[in-house]
This record gives sequence, C-alpha cells and structure tokens, in this order.
Amino acid sequence: MDKNKKNMSQLRQSLYTFLLITTCLIASPLMYSKIWKSSAEKGKPQNIPAASANTVTTAPKVQETTSAEKQEVETDSDFGSGSGVDMEDFTYPHEKEQEQEQQTEPQTEEVKEPEFKESGLEYFDDALFVGDSRMVGMRDYGTIPNASYFCDIGLSTVQLNEGYYINGVTFDDMLSYNTYGKVYIMLGINEMGNYFENTIEQYKMIVDKVKAYQPDAIIYLMANLHVSTWAQTEIITNTGIDYLNGRMAELADNKTVFYIDINEIFDDEYGALRADYSGDGIHIMGMYFAQWCDWVCKHTIVPES
Repeated sequence: MDKNKKNMSQLRQSLYTFLLITTCLIASPLMYSKIWKSSAEKGKPQNIPAASANTVTTAPKVQETTSAEKQEVETDSDFGSGSGVDMEDFTYPHEKEQEQEQQTEPQTEEVKEPEFKESGLEYFDDALFVGDSRMVGMRDYGTIPNASYFCDIGLSTVQLNEGYYINGVTFDDMLSYNTYGKVYIMLGINEMGNYFENTIEQYKMIVDKVKAYQPDAIIYLMANLHVSTWAQTEIITNTGIDYLNGRMAELADNKTVFYIDINEIFDDEYGALRADYSGDGIHIMGMYFAQWCDWVCKHTIVPES
C-alpha cells in the first residue's frame, strides 16, 4: 500500500515537471517578442501632449550668466542669423530717445569775452547811472558829471521795479522821456538779507525793461563792491556778495549786456575792501571815486561804426 502511494506521488511530480517545461517552451517566444518590441519603441520619439492652461512646467536649472553674456544671448535671440538686421547699425529705442533729446536741446551760443576800450568823457553824454549810495558817491565825488543819474541811498531792485520816485520821477519815466546809449546799473548790497533768487529775478526785469524802452542801449551790470573784512556781518558777507555778483554776470551776453567788476582795484589780498580806502568798511572815501571813474572810462564798449 505504501509502495503504491509512493509511485503515485512520483508520477504526479513527473507530470507537473512535464507541464511546466511545456508551458515555458510555448510562452518563451511570446515573451521575447514583447521584450524586443518594447526595447525598440524606447528609441522612437514620444508624443508629448500640449500643456494645458493649468499645467505648470518647471524650467531646467541653468548656469547663471553674466550681464554681458545675457545681453549677447538676448541680442542673438532677437536678431539672429538670417534676420536681415545688422547689429552694428541697429539702434535700441532708448538710444533713439536720447539722440532725439540731444537734437532738441537748445544750442547755447558761446559767449565771447568783451573787448573793452578806453573812452573819453564824451562817451557818457548819453549814459544813465542807476544805483544806491555807492552810485550817489560817484555822482557827487566822481569825474563823470555829464552823465545822468538815478540813484538814492538804500535803493533796491524791488523799489526800482515798483516805481520808486527820485526827484519826482521814476526809473520808467527816465527811460520813457529820454534816449540813452548806455545804462549802468549797480544794486544789491541793500538786499543781501533777501532771497538771492528774488533779487536776480528783479535784475532780469530791470534788464528787460531797459531793452524794451532803450533797444539800442548798451547795458552795463556793475559788480557790487566788497566790504572790509571787519565790516562783514551775518547778513552782509563778501562770500554772499561774490555769489550775487556771479549770478548777475550770468545775465551778460557780451553783445548788448556786459558785466564789469571794479573790485579788482579796491580789494586787499584777502578779497575784501581795503581798509585804507574806506571809513566805514562799506563805502569808499570821496577821494577814490576819481579812480573808480577812470577805471570805468577804460572799460567801455565802442560799437563798430
């Protein structure tokens, strides 16, 4: 009995082995075919679906480039070979705007240095001197008596423009009723405590007024005299006077408007009014106005005839 069971068991194992081998022989060609087909398809390009609106794509990380390299990449990308654009001749929009701004900027004409000449007293027959107490000194102690004067102690540019009366007439009256070939103006020392820009605006108004009333006149803007070092205050300083004079000089075009600076003969080595030329540190003494007038005679503009 036991022997029969053993034989039956061996018979089943043999049968299972036979079936397994037969199955492998039949299935092997199909498996090898699928493997071959799969490996072949891997070498073919795959169909990539178009990204939908909700698809987020992540760009591969690339090495950072320098600004110069970025500019080169952008240039090549926008205007590569075959684009028909010569990059050497190409102008970017912002460069065109800069060129247009440069072309539209007003061309400032170079201001030539004035050619001063010496003139005799007859040159001042048709001259008008306008100013404050310093000009009063020139009128009373100077050597140009044949000129006309519109001056007063404490006179300012604002007063001149607002119709200040001297001997019953205003500056506008003087310009309206007379003809002048030269107009000398020196104002500003009494306005050192004011806003400088306002004073310059007043000066511009005066110059424009003279041009309107006396279009043929030569206009001289006379620099304000410095004060002595010890006479400077918190309001009146030589630094402030130099600034005001410099702004006045900007109004000169050296054609019809000229700037003249007398300080060169009255200054000490420190750029201040010489102490021995002044009693109060602000005005020169009467004896030195002849020297001032002589200097003015040597700095005149003589129109070519």
